[in-house]
Amino acid sequence: MARTGREDSVARSYMTIMKRETGHRKPIACRFYRELLPGDDSTCEEGAFVVLCRPTLPHAITLPPHWLEVLIMRTTIGSLAAALLLHALPAAMCTAQVVINEIMYAPESPEPEWVELFNGGPSPTDLEGWSIRDASGARAVLSAERIAAGGYVVITRDSAALRAARSVRGTVIEASLPSLNNGGDMLVLADSAGVTMDSLFYSDTWGGDGGRSLERRLYTFPGAIDSSWRTSESNTGATPGRRNSITASGFDISIAAARFDAPGSIAYVLVRNAGTLPTARARAALYFDADNDERPDASELLDSVAIPSLLPGDSLLFTLVWRRALTETEEPGLVEVVMAGDERTGDNLAVIYASAPVRSGSVIINEIMFDPLPLAHGAGAEYVELRNIGGTPVDVSGWRLYDATLRARAAVRPRTAPIAPGGYLAIASDTTIYLRFPWLRDSANVAIAGVAGFSLNADEDDLVLRNRGGQLVDEVHYHGDWHRSELGDVKGIALERISAAAPSGDRRNWSSSAAAAGGTPGARNTLDIPVMVARAVLSAVPQTFSPDGDGNDDFTRVIYHLPVPGARIILRALDRWGRPVRMIASNEPAAAEGEIVWDGRADGGMPLEPGIYLLLLEAYDEAGAGLLSACATVIIARRL
Repeated sequence: MARTGREDSVARSYMTIMKRETGHRKPIACRFYRELLPGDDSTCEEGAFVVLCRPTLPHAITLPPHWLEVLIMRTTIGSLAAALLLHALPAAMCTAQVVINEIMYAPESPEPEWVELFNGGPSPTDLEGWSIRDASGARAVLSAERIAAGGYVVITRDSAALRAARSVRGTVIEASLPSLNNGGDMLVLADSAGVTMDSLFYSDTWGGDGGRSLERRLYTFPGAIDSSWRTSESNTGATPGRRNSITASGFDISIAAARFDAPGSIAYVLVRNAGTLPTARARAALYFDADNDERPDASELLDSVAIPSLLPGDSLLFTLVWRRALTETEEPGLVEVVMAGDERTGDNLAVIYASAPVRSGSVIINEIMFDPLPLAHGAGAEYVELRNIGGTPVDVSGWRLYDATLRARAAVRPRTAPIAPGGYLAIASDTTIYLRFPWLRDSANVAIAGVAGFSLNADEDDLVLRNRGGQLVDEVHYHGDWHRSELGDVKGIALERISAAAPSGDRRNWSSSAAAAGGTPGARNTLDIPVMVARAVLSAVPQTFSPDGDGNDDFTRVIYHLPVPGARIILRALDRWGRPVRMIASNEPAAAEGEIVWDGRADGGMPLEPGIYLLLLEAYDEAGAGLLSACATVIIARRL
């Protein structure tokens, strides 16, 4: 594969770092592949590189002898330079047996931060003089301690505080562990000679926040890639000094993902071999959970399918048919995979919700506060307001809002009151929304999502609303420049939707709230144009008339029908080029039906030339909103 200049530059940088880190004095041969994953040469994302240099790692794919495979984490070239050092693994890695196995970077007070090491080798290792450093260069040097084969050691700044906060098995080493950044940080484990034994650059997107640790799936998996790590699934939130809760078992078949597709009445199920051995014969089954107990029952079975043997790490997508009539009310379903000898059954069941296709536009995204004003004690509340424009209540419990990262940013909690027809629900990051908008205190129009999962970009972002079954309900890709440019500073001002009927993604359908408080959560938008259930109709009788004063067809009756009991109307006449020639009615009160007589003259009273003219009617409600329009044509003739 031909290399680009950009790849050559990266190769040179990598070789320089490799020589410095490993002590090699001769150039290291490198080959770059833009797309390469074990067993597949076409699935890697743009910006992922594989560097091949001597010799071979145990987990490498099959390659000619004397090559070492190092997978550079998927990253942009702009940040690749920072990542190179982390993945410049020396030849010693081929026989290294001690690895970073678990990280507690965001503990809940008073628990201190800690890092767990695991010895996967056949013999004990003396850790005296070993060190752990972070991205800032801060380094903790370990005291004399032996880690047994298959054993664990936990490193922390305060061993007494750790043992008081959490049950820890085995050895705890007290050392000046560098402070671990919650957003992400580098960790490099080196032996007493300074040779790198293991390294990674974790991110909060890998998991492990909120008082739960970040666990390595298997010590032989490369620590530098996110797929090797996941949030601890232990009921205590971490497993210091013992086997990780997510460690791969020998036989482990799992459900990686499951969702319901309403148009086809189908459940899509992604089944994965999460173990280290090929799977045995297995089956996937779909159930209607009639008693809502989240337990499959033979009487509830709807469909099943056989699963062929899968190699470790392989996945297969199946479809299971929901053999039951769909209703607009979501019904719970269960997807289960069963395999004899499965050593880990906690990942064999998934809940889905089946319902008829979402009625287009029944619930819409109606208002967005992505840059709130700060309050005295902290940041203000972000919120997204939903509106039910349908004719029946909508239960939104379990619905989720996603952003451009495709991660759920907010979820509506169970037992949230349904949104009534014409009603609203503001999904807020925290309870400070009540301080900014006090009228919400006694209302049921607010759902608090929790600030940890709610974060909207101020420049632009996606907002995707899905129901419990994962069906798309509405989506908006908003931009900060949708605000009125003349306002200047728009901090604390919400974006309001103008028309419920116009497309959600049309920037012309959004603008800055005119409310004094900066927004109208739980109430009608200041910019709202009501949805009309019918249209205005305009006609003229006779359509052709001759205003020449001979007493025959000198006038035309302009007849209108409005779908509202009362309104104010503007009626104008325009010539064939669209130029206004007569204001027939200006902001006049009108009933649902009526007529106005026009004499065919222009403003000022002069007769108009013979020809075709357009009559344009515009109607508004008493508040100046709810635009309706209708038009008709007339012909002014002259008798010969």
